Amino acid sequence: MLIVPKIPNVYKIIVIVVIFICIDVFKINHLWNENFHRRVTHHFQGNLFNPNKTPWINFFSQKLRPKEIDFINSINIEKNNSIQTISPLGSLLTGGNYSSKSTLYYDDFDTETQKELDKIGNRLKPDMEALCGEKLELGTSSFRCVLLRYEGEKAQFTYHYDTEPHNCYRTLFLVKKEGKVPPFTYFTKSGEKVDKHFDVGDGLFFKGTQTYHGVGKSNDPDLKRYMIGWQYTTNNAIKEKSLCNMFRSMKRNDVIKSILPHLIIPITIGIIIKYLFQFKLDSKEQKRLFFVSIVTAVIALFNVFKKFEKIGTKVPFNITILAKLVVLSLISFMDLSIGLLYFNYLVLSEIVLPREWLITKNIGLFNN
Repeated sequence: MLIVPKIPNVYKIIVIVVIFICIDVFKINHLWNENFHRRVTHHFQGNLFNPNKTPWINFFSQKLRPKEIDFINSINIEKNNSIQTISPLGSLLTGGNYSSKSTLYYDDFDTETQKELDKIGNRLKPDMEALCGEKLELGTSSFRCVLLRYEGEKAQFTYHYDTEPHNCYRTLFLVKKEGKVPPFTYFTKSGEKVDKHFDVGDGLFFKGTQTYHGVGKSNDPDLKRYMIGWQYTTNNAIKEKSLCNMFRSMKRNDVIKSILPHLIIPITIGIIIKYLFQFKLDSKEQKRLFFVSIVTAVIALFNVFKKFEKIGTKVPFNITILAKLVVLSLISFMDLSIGLLYFNYLVLSEIVLPREWLITKNIGLFNN
């Protein structure tokens, strides 16, 4: 009978960390040229105020004409099973918007409707160019024109930065207002919260990638707050993929199909580690791992290495994001010890690895 010598867990942990590094280096679980778990981490961080960004926003009154507003409100498209209608809790966890009515994206409109919406967008364009001082064109993504339909109790858009290309601008105009309508909210560079109430036809022009913004939660079951917006860009050749711009118009099942393979891979790796290496921590070792995880969280929360410009992404963490990452790591590896080890690896590497390793020309999430 073959007797396998007992290997101390400390050596097994070293091997496991090497496996985590290999997943990164050899792009074993990459989504759009970035490690899946890092992309999710950066998505979560996009919903946290970042004092390193300078807001860019302008407001104006009655830019939309009555006939244009009537046309927009005549659009009646039923769209079911979109990600925005899952649940208010889902919105909180994923950092998106919730409404009982689906958002309509450019690809949801028929050809004639698209032509009419393009006319309005192009009519507004010279005014927008005057504000930003750049030559603009309508975007070519599904966000070229979007009708945000906030309806019902608990409708909201959690505070966030947009994840479109860094050279994009966008407009938003209120076209329907019924019930108790929550304001549009944005934050100044110093973190001051500003609420802005609109009348029908009023709007704004801003860079969502630089401006922390959102819409407060409704407490009115009769709420109807419709806003339409056009995306403008200085160069349509610049493309950047994100969870938001790739998944926002997908149906729930399609989103699940896209994400599921990136969960199956770490689950499979976790099973192999657990049973091939016979990896199991005793109670004392688990307590040590919990302690290390707490230390890692504290280091991240206090941004200990913020003065070192060339290391880490320099994007802040908070308790909510760290809690989400713990849950994601545990789900990904289906094991408490391996999941916590990955949480520590993920967070520590985000704050101590050389910045040039974490942010490349192919990953535009931090170029804003």
